[in-house]
Amino acid sequence: MARRRLPTRNCQVTVLGEATILVCKDGYGTSPMKQHASTFLFLGYAGLVSWASLSPGGSTDIGANDKLAHFLTYALFAVFAFRLRLGAAGFILCCFGIVLYSALLEYAQLFIPGRTMSGLDLLANTLGVLVGALACRWLGAAAETSH
Repeated sequence: MARRRLPTRNCQVTVLGEATILVCKDGYGTSPMKQHASTFLFLGYAGLVSWASLSPGGSTDIGANDKLAHFLTYALFAVFAFRLRLGAAGFILCCFGIVLYSALLEYAQLFIPGRTMSGLDLLANTLGVLVGALACRWLGAAAETSH
């Protein structure tokens, strides 16, 4: 099993037998269990977004608020990525990955009955990731300076 390097900037690492606990300056602690939960949440959400995006037309109709739903869905995707605690560079790469994933899902809709690819949906998705990422970084910086 490969060992994963834990982020240690502004953090104190405590090893208790087989468990490693990371307590950071921002007040959050990351144990392997919490890290796994964040990973499962992120991947589960990706699966849910895939299912909603690739279901045949009409089965996931959300009406007039389509672009708002796209925006909020992908803003939440960025929040789940932030909870993975990948570090600044990893978080930015993950957000780019989410936008690419969104583009691939939009393209795949060309082949789904009743669905169409939409550049405006992709724009709403991208703006959602951007706003979600900026909000996470801003709130994370605010939490760090308040301690």
